[in-house]
Amino acid sequence: MIPDAIAEGFKLLTSAGLVEVTQELADAGDGHYRFRCLAPVPIPNAEGLPGAAEVEVSIPGAFPFVPVEVFPVDPAVRGFPHQDAETHKLCLREERHAPCDPSRLCTYVQWTVDWLASAAAGELLAPGDPYELPDFSRRELRPALPSKKSVWFAESEESLGLWKSHIGSTGTAEVVELGSPPVLLAVRFIAKDGSLIWQPRFSETFGGKPSPLCARWLLLPRITCFRHRPPQIYKELQQMLITGGAAQLEELYHELWLSRESNAKFSVLLVGTVIPRRVGEAPTEVHWQPLLLENGTAPTPDFHSKWAPVKQEQQWRRFVRRGGIDENKQLPWGTSTNVAEERLRSRGAVAGPLQTSKVMIVGCGALGSVFAELLVRMGARAVSLLDKDHCELGNLARHTLDGRSIGINKAVSLATRLAPGAPFCTIRAFQVQIPQFETEDGRLALSALREAEVIIDCSANESAFEWLSQFGRRHGKRLAHIFISFDALFLTLAVSGRHTSCAKTLRAFYEKLRGGGLGMGAEELREYLREPSKEELVIPGAGCWHATFPARLNHIQTLTAIAFDVLEDILKRPPRCDGWAYVFRRGSFGGDAVQRRTIVEQTCFGMFR
Repeated sequence: MIPDAIAEGFKLLTSAGLVEVTQELADAGDGHYRFRCLAPVPIPNAEGLPGAAEVEVSIPGAFPFVPVEVFPVDPAVRGFPHQDAETHKLCLREERHAPCDPSRLCTYVQWTVDWLASAAAGELLAPGDPYELPDFSRRELRPALPSKKSVWFAESEESLGLWKSHIGSTGTAEVVELGSPPVLLAVRFIAKDGSLIWQPRFSETFGGKPSPLCARWLLLPRITCFRHRPPQIYKELQQMLITGGAAQLEELYHELWLSRESNAKFSVLLVGTVIPRRVGEAPTEVHWQPLLLENGTAPTPDFHSKWAPVKQEQQWRRFVRRGGIDENKQLPWGTSTNVAEERLRSRGAVAGPLQTSKVMIVGCGALGSVFAELLVRMGARAVSLLDKDHCELGNLARHTLDGRSIGINKAVSLATRLAPGAPFCTIRAFQVQIPQFETEDGRLALSALREAEVIIDCSANESAFEWLSQFGRRHGKRLAHIFISFDALFLTLAVSGRHTSCAKTLRAFYEKLRGGGLGMGAEELREYLREPSKEELVIPGAGCWHATFPARLNHIQTLTAIAFDVLEDILKRPPRCDGWAYVFRRGSFGGDAVQRRTIVEQTCFGMFR
């Protein structure tokens, strides 16, 4: 039985007269309900489409709370932008623009009519629109791809100039397989003459131990063979290679076959082209799309044997005879992502010294871990983490780590977790307590401190802070000291000046604060300076003194995010002789507090010598 909402939607559609129904609504037996109709198309048109195109409309059983899918039945309606290359499904407007009632079906059908009109006029990608890559999806490929891992590459306007003289050419590439993150990383591109073309600046701490793959690159003037559709079979790609003046596809495949590793199940052919940022504009970058080529199942000969070349050729001919490179075989397009720094920073990035300088975070507890998260995820290039403690179960209420880190040093575990998502950030970890640098790790940590340009102290250790303040003053380092109150009601940020140490700044700040010179009211000052009682530091039933800390993670994150913005702004300015100090208070939302306070307010700040 057809659900009431779908039946009502179909009744509204037929009465609206938008299309001519050619096949009545029926249960498809797979949780969807389908019908076919003729949708009008303006004629004559630039793409030579007929005056009416037959489409199949698929309605999920959860209608009207899910998208409706539309597939053209007419073979003329294929190869367009905003269209799936395999199933030919139309990519219509965003679901949020459709109503959540039975009239949703009429909306989707009207969008289909509009899509067909734009396709017929060649306006699905109009000048000035964001450029859309062709659809390389291979969801229906049989047999399946030899790897599900995506290829990551880094290309931008900076590297585009290096490629312009290599369009229509080919060469070798270095692609490595990573375990964390589980991707294939394109790390070097080499010309036919052996010269280096492009090597992205990936971090030395990114990706762990890589496994090399056999790879080549092929750069074409374009990567579409019919309208906006990429080649789907070997024959189509070969025709594009001939048109673009490149090598024969079988020749490239053969070279990959001969140079493959003995245990490699597949090789990678990166097929590239230059693309613009917007339709009609000049190209701004190279895009690479990988072909994941199977190496066959025949045993690889002993490469030390004098008969190895003969056996390899025999294997290759056997592979070709069995259809390994048949011209009608579907191309095994893999997925790829451009992870260039410009792309990553466009999603929100830190600026100034926090991005470009070497930053050391001392203390990787709740506060330090949140600060490290913000710093690494927002594009910092060099971050060192220092902490002597191991992660315990009780830390997880506020820490960004999880149960997999229990028993592991906090700094080491935090670096391990952040590194896979930071391809351009070098992250180092040191299991050290300041100022004890007698161990090998300690000597490395001291060297990292000397190299650091910005030091952020989140240790909540007064002795460590005093040592860091003196160290920063002697070596000309910018030191930021950040700590929160017992219940995360207040956060204090102190930053050294050019001629004022962080400790001196903080002492001058407290002196002025207690003297009433910063405008903090008496009641708020008492709250700020309050020390927790012994009773508050005891867990009932623990049997002995047990340090507790009732601050919640969301409160720490809220305060830290504000401190991060303020510190970023301070460091972007030319250094002053004076140091800076800020106090931020978290709003309380009990009773009438919504009217009394914002989420976080700056209660006082000043510059001190």
